[in-house]
Amino acid sequence: MKPAILICAFLLALPAAADDAARDIVRKALDRDNLDFQRARDYTYRQQQITRETDAKGAVTSTKSRTHEVVILYGRPFSRLVEKDGKPLSDADRRKEQEREDKEIAARKREQEDAASKEHRNFEKRRAESRKFVGEILDAFDFRLVGEEAPAGRPAWIIEGVPRPGYKPRDASSRILTKLRGRLWIDKEAYEWIRIESEVTGDISIGLVLAKVSKGSWIHAEKRRVNGEVWLPSRVNLALDGRLAVFKKLRTTVEITYSDYRKFQADSKVVATQAIP
Repeated sequence: MKPAILICAFLLALPAAADDAARDIVRKALDRDNLDFQRARDYTYRQQQITRETDAKGAVTSTKSRTHEVVILYGRPFSRLVEKDGKPLSDADRRKEQEREDKEIAARKREQEDAASKEHRNFEKRRAESRKFVGEILDAFDFRLVGEEAPAGRPAWIIEGVPRPGYKPRDASSRILTKLRGRLWIDKEAYEWIRIESEVTGDISIGLVLAKVSKGSWIHAEKRRVNGEVWLPSRVNLALDGRLAVFKKLRTTVEITYSDYRKFQADSKVVATQAIP
């Protein structure tokens, strides 16, 4: 009977061991993601966002496209509009955008020597809050290794995350995590997450009930390796079903693509010129 008891004990221990292994993989991936987050501020890029409004049957009722170049102005990113609905800006819009950028350059030039400026503090506060939210993931979810795949020819673990029973959110933003579940694809060599698929499992209120994201909404995100040193976003797709304020019903799909990553030159105060091969 002893061998049978040992076998049963081993089998009972397998789920916990698998969970521990998955959690360790996720922890390493989050550590890598934090490094990428720090290095990302050295890069400029091009971002295209296509927003489609749909009706109750899923038919597209309107489409809007905006393309921005995100550049570095005195140490902080600045989003410069370059295309609307797939077309270059009109002369009037281009002048308006240039005026907006010139005004921002002048403001940031005045404050560049003041690391304690309100604008600088707010920027760093937002960055810190975004990382705090990511840091809650290990506490908020239970993880399970569910398979392996090789997206883009690179072997990756597939790890499922579900809300952990008894998790107590630290603030309003982390409460969102209790109503999400999803999967992560984590590169086996680099320990970088390369794909995330997440679904909203319960209605989420944002702000003072100014907006609500409904159950069934989802977000998919992908990253890719850039310049041989950092993994940065390549695509984000999301479908939002909810409500804005009290009256406006929201049924929207958004597709965001990131391209033309360029490394910012440290000796340049305004924009980057060094292209990535």
